[in-house]
Amino acid sequence: MLENKYFLMRQKNPDVWYILERDEASAWHNGIPSIMNTDCVYAAETLPDMLHQIQEAKDSRFYVELDWINDKKETRSQKYQYQMGIHVLIGYSPEVCDFETNGHPYLENWVVNYVSSLWYRACERMTKVRYFTEKMEAAVKDYIEEQGLVFDEE
Repeated sequence: MLENKYFLMRQKNPDVWYILERDEASAWHNGIPSIMNTDCVYAAETLPDMLHQIQEAKDSRFYVELDWINDKKETRSQKYQYQMGIHVLIGYSPEVCDFETNGHPYLENWVVNYVSSLWYRACERMTKVRYFTEKMEAAVKDYIEEQGLVFDEE
């Protein structure tokens, strides 16, 4: 049986949303981190699995930014920062939650598409889920290594 590695936590006062990894939690209750005044909202083995759970729950409070990294170590957020946007997660097809690799024969040998940031909407206020981006970037790096993708040396 696989254990959950990532937990989407909501601290109640002040209202803060963040991603917690299994090895960062010190207190546990029934398989979820036990932190005073904090609820575990979603738990999953991988961040893409967590995004799928949010979609399956039709939880319209969550928004995402999409990004990519190519074989030249360029990212969409660096190269086209003015084209980035935040969109409701449940408005996308489920495949957007996964790491997707494709190539552009004249531009790059490969591109990995992924969700780069997760946001929570409460009333009229958007709050970025803390630590999601850093943990997703680490997961993308692991994915690139697992797939045997190599960055171009220039």
